[in-house]
Amino acid sequence: LKRRVGELKDFLDAVLLRDHFWNVRDWADWSGGQVRPGVLIRASTLTRWQGEPELRQWLDHYDIAQIIDLRGDQPRDGAPYKTDTLQGINYAQYPITQATPMDQNDRAPHYLDLALNNLPTIVAVFNRLAQTDGCSVVHCYAGVDRTGVVMALLGNLLGLPRDTLVRDYVASAADLYAHSMANFLEGIEARGGAWKLLSDAGLKESFVVRIRERLLIDPKVGEVRWPVQDCKDKPI
Repeated sequence: LKRRVGELKDFLDAVLLRDHFWNVRDWADWSGGQVRPGVLIRASTLTRWQGEPELRQWLDHYDIAQIIDLRGDQPRDGAPYKTDTLQGINYAQYPITQATPMDQNDRAPHYLDLALNNLPTIVAVFNRLAQTDGCSVVHCYAGVDRTGVVMALLGNLLGLPRDTLVRDYVASAADLYAHSMANFLEGIEARGGAWKLLSDAGLKESFVVRIRERLLIDPKVGEVRWPVQDCKDKPI
């Protein structure tokens, strides 16, 4: 309590900037110190805060260079971005299509279908991450399912431990079950891992190297499973 008014205001402003938005967080937060902060943010759609001054303050504070939007144009996905919201920000829309029903008690089968049916789109997302400097935001509507699948595939691609990716997933909402993400990742590994699936869909090794250099604090940590035709697993 023995603080100046200005110090208290700065503290409250910092809390507001951190907690004002629902399910918006630096991907590094749950990485166990393996991911570099301030490079990639996973989120629910930022359009729900358009018109609020806190959104512009947040975008400027984190120096957001790029927003990658996984939503389609359906009304249930929320409003589109306004031109003034995107001022000074590169914006790209890569809709992840959802064709199968989802069991809330185990979302893994839905996630697996979602991933396998959208591999070229996910490759395009990763290409953007590899080629854009500055901080990027990746989001869908709630930031749980489509964003969760993309971020889990990215983590698997970078060699992050499964339990790390599960913890990051369940941090998005109280009604999420760890086994949904764990079973999804098990299904991905059973098919050769994210690198096998994504490289078959067109992802280039050089882009993976660039993503690792940008995101990982130590790019030599972790291992990528390279294609079967390479006859061996070779870490970057």
